[in-house]
Amino acid sequence: VHFDGRHPQAALHLSKRLVQANIPYSVDVERPRGSGHEELLENASFIICSSDYCNKVLGPPPPQTTNQDYVDRLRQVTRLQTPNAVLAMQTVGSKGSYLIRLRSSGDTTDNDTSPQERTILEQDTDSCAPAVTYHSGALWCSTWGGIDIVDSTGAGDAFQGGFIAGLWTYMKAHGLVESSPSSSSSSVEKLESIPDEALAHAMRIGTRVAAKKLECLGARKGLPYVTDDIPLQTEFQDLLAVPSKVRPVSKQHHTP
Repeated sequence: VHFDGRHPQAALHLSKRLVQANIPYSVDVERPRGSGHEELLENASFIICSSDYCNKVLGPPPPQTTNQDYVDRLRQVTRLQTPNAVLAMQTVGSKGSYLIRLRSSGDTTDNDTSPQERTILEQDTDSCAPAVTYHSGALWCSTWGGIDIVDSTGAGDAFQGGFIAGLWTYMKAHGLVESSPSSSSSSVEKLESIPDEALAHAMRIGTRVAAKKLECLGARKGLPYVTDDIPLQTEFQDLLAVPSKVRPVSKQHHTP
C-alpha cells in the first residue's frame, strides 16, 4: 500500500491495520505534515522523498553538495523519522534518483559507503536507458536520455508509480507478497532481500514512466501503457528474470 500523506489521519488508521496484518507500506514524503504524518512514517517500510525534503527537516545543505552528502542527510532523516524502514529513496531532479538500504541485508549494506563506483546495469545506447550504479552507500539512477521536456507537472508521482509497480510486480512474480501475522518470514524481510539488480530495474521503470510524462502537457497525458512502450516491456522482462534470494511461501493444502 502506498500513501501520499495528504490525509494523514485516514492513512494512519489504515496503516495500523497493515502493521497488524504484517503488510508493508510506503509513503510519499513531500513535506512535513504534522503529528499524524510523523506517526505514519514511524512504521513505514519504504519512503520516497522529494528533492528538498531533507532540507526542510535538517536545514540548508552544504554549499557544494556531494553525492555522499545527499546519502548522509537522507540517512539522518530516516534515523529521526522512519526507524522501521527498510528502503529509502530520494528524487534529485536532473541528477535522477538514488536509493539506500537501511538494514544489513541484500547486496549492499549501510556500512558500504565507498565512493568507488560499481555498475549494476549498463547504459543502453539504443533505448537511452540510463546506467544504474552503486557508490557512496546508494544505488544511483540517472534520468532517461533522448527526452524532450515539455512539462514537469506530475513527473514525481509518475516516477513513484512506475517504481512501485516494478517493485511489487517482482515481489508478486516471485511469491514474495504472501504474508500473515503468523508468517515466519515477513513481507518486510522479503522486501529487505530484493537483489540490487531488481531494484535497479524498478528504478529504471520509474524513470521511464516519468520521462514519457515529461514529453506531454499535464500530469496524465504522457503516462505510458506497458503494451505500447518497448523500453518498458524490456525493463519488466529483465526485472522478472532476476532470481529471488528468498524461497517463495508455499501454500498449505488441507485434506478434508
